[in-house]
Amino acid sequence: MEAIGFKADMFSFTTFFDEILLLLFADMGFIIVAMGFVFGYFVYHLKSKFLAAIGISIIFLSFPMSAVLV
Repeated sequence: MEAIGFKADMFSFTTFFDEILLLLFADMGFIIVAMGFVFGYFVYHLKSKFLAAIGISIIFLSFPMSAVLV
């Protein structure tokens, strides 16, 4: 009796890490675009690149704190 629609593949760490890296690079692209948009929004409203950079750094520094608290 033949199993229909079932295919077994061998697990490969190399392929697994390649797929993970592809996903991470795609997500990193989204992060860079979002960071650029927020920076531009801050510069537009604050009229200061320095304050916008401080705002972006505060946003990124809040991530480790939220990881600890949640």
